[in-house]
Amino acid sequence: RERHATAGRAARFAAMPARRPTEHLIDLDAHRSLFVQERGKGPPLALVHGALVDHRDWPEEALAPLAERFRLLIVDRPGHGRSRRPRLA
Repeated sequence: RERHATAGRAARFAAMPARRPTEHLIDLDAHRSLFVQERGKGPPLALVHGALVDHRDWPEEALAPLAERFRLLIVDRPGHGRSRRPRLA
């Protein structure tokens, strides 16, 4: 009976929705910061967007399977998305 109860808890846990991503703002210096979103478990895998986009442009269809195998670190480059823009002198 104990084995059955443990299997039932495991099945309920597996059916729970994935944990929400955590978000951080990391100060690089007095003028720049990086926004980082983390999700998943496992070895780290950094995803950095290209020009003219931000972290929200990664399709969920691509992120979900990766988050099952990796701890995703989705970064907004300085001046993009939620990262602070560098100040000009």
